[in-house]
Amino acid sequence: MKIDFSNRIKENVISGILVGLVIVSVYFLFLNFNSVKAILTKTFDILLPFISGFALAFILLPITKHIERILPKTMKFATRRKISVFLSMLCFFLVLSTFLGILIPQLVFSATQLSNKMSEYITNASKFIMDLNTNLNISSEVSNYILSTGSGIVDNVIVSIRNYLPQLLSSSINFITKTFSMIIGIIIAVYILLDREKFALQIKKTVYGIFGVNIGNRFVSIMKLSNRVFNSFIIGKIIDSIIIGILCFIGMTIFKFDYVLLISFIVGLTNMIPVFGPFIGAIPGIFILFIINPISALWFALFILGLQQFDGNILGPYILGDSLGLSSLWVMFAILLGGGLFGIVGMFLGVPVFAIFYHLFKGFIYRRLHHQNININ
Repeated sequence: MKIDFSNRIKENVISGILVGLVIVSVYFLFLNFNSVKAILTKTFDILLPFISGFALAFILLPITKHIERILPKTMKFATRRKISVFLSMLCFFLVLSTFLGILIPQLVFSATQLSNKMSEYITNASKFIMDLNTNLNISSEVSNYILSTGSGIVDNVIVSIRNYLPQLLSSSINFITKTFSMIIGIIIAVYILLDREKFALQIKKTVYGIFGVNIGNRFVSIMKLSNRVFNSFIIGKIIDSIIIGILCFIGMTIFKFDYVLLISFIVGLTNMIPVFGPFIGAIPGIFILFIINPISALWFALFILGLQQFDGNILGPYILGDSLGLSSLWVMFAILLGGGLFGIVGMFLGVPVFAIFYHLFKGFIYRRLHHQNININ
């Protein structure tokens, strides 16, 4: 077989140039990360209505499709589409109104009650430590150190809460000012759900018209991969976290723990973060219960441990399956990288985004090996 060395050299040169451009781009990105992050933040604020609209449409799309399938086929397609979008938006508003009307007041009440009784709880916790000191014959130096350390931690927490309240108020005001953007986002979501095939076709025509068939096909495959990963991960994680929050609420009610709704909400919310979420959610609950009754905190820690074992070994795999195709090592890497760059949101979205890049890079490597007739086992 005759090998065309000129084409092989040309391909190697092009590959080398592309790799060099990627390395230089990544270098300048990290070198000017703060400036790039500021630009991205400003762009995000400007495009917030479109981003929120796409996100809402993405979340409601499975519900819309399901409703559209179960509606009578005798209806016109346009009628079924409008009814399905209307009912899915109605479900969204019902959930949102329930959250704002029932859950939020209860959370505020629990947080206020906890703040008002903080001194009483601290006194009880100190008494528990002193009784423990008497029963176990712990030296006075050790007990005083424990009390002073615990008091310092609690004082820091109280100061942090007081400092956070003005930030919470400003965030609430900022949230209200962005209500208009959210309303526009809802309208955009409705348009996307109504004419989703039309928008998808317009995007495909644009990509194929500008970049040609090969890049167009590649773009479509990337979009399908992204949709599969995000759909299975985000929707599955939302369902999983809601179930865990409900189970936590039921379990805490049965065992008669304090601040059931507040702690269950924290546990369910932080469960959205893979791997580290359960531990992050357990810490506030253990702390709250410890200052009320240290024994309750111990039982709660055991309860959360059992609940998270159930989630990690049974519920999570059943709902999510192997939707990401990542090993535990790469999941932890994605969480740490995303969290370090973009905080809590990065910890959550970093995993599916990394999974997409991982599969694309994996496919690129496999194609290169196949192209060069290299078989590595």
